[in-house]
Amino acid sequence: MKIEMGESLFYSWLRHVKECLLVQNNWKVSPSWGLKGQSELDRMLTELKHDFENNYGHILFQASDLNQILKQGESDAIGISMQNGKSMHYAIDVAFHGKGLSYGSKEKTACKVIEKCIRNAFCLYGFFEAEEAEIIFAAPKIGRALLYLLIPAVDYLNTYFQNAGLKYTFRLIYGDAFFTEVIDPIRIVSEDVEDTAELFMRAYKLLDMFKQQSGQPGKTAAKGRGKKGKRSASIASASQNSAVAIPCATAYDALKVGQIARTMLKRMLGSGLVPEAELEAMQSSADSKTIFGLNYPLLSKTGGKHYYAAPIQINGEKYYLCDEWYAANKQQLIDWIKGHPEIEAYVYSLDAAQDEE
Repeated sequence: MKIEMGESLFYSWLRHVKECLLVQNNWKVSPSWGLKGQSELDRMLTELKHDFENNYGHILFQASDLNQILKQGESDAIGISMQNGKSMHYAIDVAFHGKGLSYGSKEKTACKVIEKCIRNAFCLYGFFEAEEAEIIFAAPKIGRALLYLLIPAVDYLNTYFQNAGLKYTFRLIYGDAFFTEVIDPIRIVSEDVEDTAELFMRAYKLLDMFKQQSGQPGKTAAKGRGKKGKRSASIASASQNSAVAIPCATAYDALKVGQIARTMLKRMLGSGLVPEAELEAMQSSADSKTIFGLNYPLLSKTGGKHYYAAPIQINGEKYYLCDEWYAANKQQLIDWIKGHPEIEAYVYSLDAAQDEE
C-alpha cells in the first residue's frame, strides 16, 4: 500500500493537535452506504455549479449524478473529535508539489481544489450527518495567481454553507501557515509519540538528528539534560539559532491551552533551568493568579484535586502541575513561554538528541 507523506502528516496532526479520537487516511465512499439528505444535496450541487460558472467562470464536475461524484473522490484524511459531548468532523486533502500546487492550468487547478472541498463537505453531510465540520485543502506552496482564484472561491463556499444553516468552515492552509499551524504544533506535542505508523513524525525526528550530527543550523543537541556544563552549551547554541529553534507564537494558536501546559510548559519546568525565585512564585496562589490566571498554585508538592496525576521532577524534587487550564489563561501561558526563549529553544531541541541516544 502506497503511503503519502502529506497524508501521514495530517494523520498525526488530527490525532495529536486536533485530538481526534478517530482518524482514517484515504477515506472513500462505499457503494453499500445510504446517502442521507440526497434531495437537499442535489439542490445544493445544482446551485453551486450554477453560481461558480456564472460568478467565477469555473465549470465544476463533469459528471452530473451526485452519487457518481461522491464515489469518484477520496479524502486524504478524515477525523472526528469529541468535546463536551459534541463532535467535530474534519476532512482534509493535501498536496505536496515541489514547484507549487498544480493540476494543469491554474483554472483547472482551482476547479479541482473547489471540487475536492465541495465533495468532502457533501460526504460529511450525507454520510456522517455532521453538524459541525472543517474542510481543509493544504499545500506548502500555492502560487499567487492561483490564490487569486482560490481565495474568493473558498470565501464563497463559507458564505454559501453558512446561509444554508451548516456550521461548515472551509480553509486553505499554505505557505507560512502550513508550518505555524501544522508542522510546528506537531513538533511541540511529539515528544511522547512513538507510534511506528506515524511516518511523518518519525521522519521529522530523523531529519532533526542528522541536522544535529552534520552541524547544520536547526534543532540543537541536548545531551546531558542533568549536566549543567553541557546543558549551558546547548542553551547557548539554541539561542544563537533561535530563528529556527523556537516555534513562533502562532504555532501555539493551533493547540489547546491544556496541550501547551502538558507539553511545552511541563518540559520547560522539568529542564531545571527555571530560576528558583520563579519556582517559588509558582507555588503561590496569588503569584500563579497574576502570572498564569490560575485559581490554584501552578506547582504543588502534594498534588491531589486540580493537579495532573503524573509528577514533574524539578531539580531532584517532585512537583505536580495544575490542570485547571481554560481558554482565558492561554495567552498568559504563551506569554510566559515566549518570555523565556532560551529555555523554550532548549527543550524544543531535546527530541532529536533523545532519539539519537
